[in-house]
Amino acid sequence: MATAIPSPQSPVCLRSSSRFRLYCSFIFAGILTTWLGSLLPWLSARWSLSPAAAGNLFIAQFGGSSLGVILNGWLLAKAGYRNTLALGLALMAVGTLSLLAAHPSLTLAGLALAGIGMGFLIPAGNLALAQASGRQAARALNWLNLAWGAGALAAPAWVAGLLRWRHPLLTLALLALAQLGLGLALLWDRAPWPVLTPAPLHRAITRRWGWLGLCIFLYVGAENAAGGWIATLGRAAGLHRQFWLWLPWLFWAGLLAGRALASLWLRWISDLRLARISLVVAACGFAFLMAVQQLSWLLAAAMLTGLGLAAIFPIILAQIPRAAEAENQVRPADPLLFLFGGLGGAIFPALVGRIAGWRAAPAHVAAHLRGAMLLPGLALAVIFWVMPRLPSAPRGRNL
Repeated sequence: MATAIPSPQSPVCLRSSSRFRLYCSFIFAGILTTWLGSLLPWLSARWSLSPAAAGNLFIAQFGGSSLGVILNGWLLAKAGYRNTLALGLALMAVGTLSLLAAHPSLTLAGLALAGIGMGFLIPAGNLALAQASGRQAARALNWLNLAWGAGALAAPAWVAGLLRWRHPLLTLALLALAQLGLGLALLWDRAPWPVLTPAPLHRAITRRWGWLGLCIFLYVGAENAAGGWIATLGRAAGLHRQFWLWLPWLFWAGLLAGRALASLWLRWISDLRLARISLVVAACGFAFLMAVQQLSWLLAAAMLTGLGLAAIFPIILAQIPRAAEAENQVRPADPLLFLFGGLGGAIFPALVGRIAGWRAAPAHVAAHLRGAMLLPGLALAVIFWVMPRLPSAPRGRNL
């Protein structure tokens, strides 16, 4: 077994109270990342937005998120993890209150600020926990991304409650105040946090850094292709509405369950081995989506795909501190790796749509969509080939 290179400084282990605040911040990030899908009908009716104008809301939020990721390395180097997380929560709170603006342009500006906040918070939270957790990084990141998933699942219920209340200001104000309060709690947290390792950009961007970026690009693309099109696949296959709506729910439920189980499995097998097993399971899920048409098999395929994808992303992120010359280091260039995820999340679903709709009559959309599931399956095959080239975790029990 290869001996790990010692870190030039002792790793900082986050206290349980700091981790709890970090998990809570990711629940809010999960809500805000996915809330537009549920809010769009309400916002469109409120301002009589055309589909093209409503699409600008997504551009504002996720364009802001990309800008936040670009600025993240510089901000982390100047302010550190704790202050960056607090600033991200404050910007997300502004975006929450902007939903009550009297003009859509103000909401666009607020959503852009919320996106910048998410671009600060999500990379900073993942990298801080990965750096602080050492050999247990994969397990810790599974729980962190499980918290994000819980927020994503809670978003539709929160929006439904918002629309039922006669005074939505109260609901939005409570959410914004909770985010601001959590940000203040992070600012008052005087427990030690990890710090970035200074490194020139040309030294930080290495071949292994490139492999990590490729894996993040392919994984996020595959996940978004499945999550974005699986309900349409069921609808095109002729399923009744109450059944095709179950497909995305089972996909995300499988993803959350898999991340919870992965934290247990990592006690007995290495993260690299679990990642490759998960890739095979997810590939089987995509194969079933391509092959089956019966309701029960489609539901099982949706859950199997989510279950297989669950552990892959946290394990990839856990390799980032190991890509440096010494373990437990994160450098200012590393947050830029999350830009690859944004590109994958935009490109892969669009490609699936082009494949499914390319000269396809409506009756043939289901068959074309099933064929398009080959694209994320191929992405997983590439990750399977790349994974051994990533900096691997020490073998044995990750206790």
